[in-house]
Amino acid sequence: HKPENPLALISRIEEMKTGCLLSYACEAGAVIGGADEKQRQILLNYSRKIGIAFQIADDILDAEGDPALVGKTLKKDKEQNKLTFVSCYGIEKARRISQDLIAEAMDIISVFNAKGQNLQALAKFIIERNF
Repeated sequence: HKPENPLALISRIEEMKTGCLLSYACEAGAVIGGADEKQRQILLNYSRKIGIAFQIADDILDAEGDPALVGKTLKKDKEQNKLTFVSCYGIEKARRISQDLIAEAMDIISVFNAKGQNLQALAKFIIERNF
């Protein structure tokens, strides 16, 4: 049985996991770099989008990744009947959602011009990785 709004539920779960780590890293970098409040909010929004995309990529890797590359046992989510983006939307729609989130993250971070290149590269890596 799927909840009424699985995206909101899964997104909230993600925020409590990888999202916290990514948000902290972006916020700490903003503070150390002397960012103003607007810039800090941009970085926080960016971190949320890449955090969810990271979780989706993880879900997809669990469903169809190469165990030798991923380095862990796969297909655990399905065996445990775990609520994931893949279980709710299927692999192709989950992939589209993650691609959209990364595009939004890259658009958000574009205000930093060349200073945001590493953050844009990180966003691309998140959905292109195979491990």
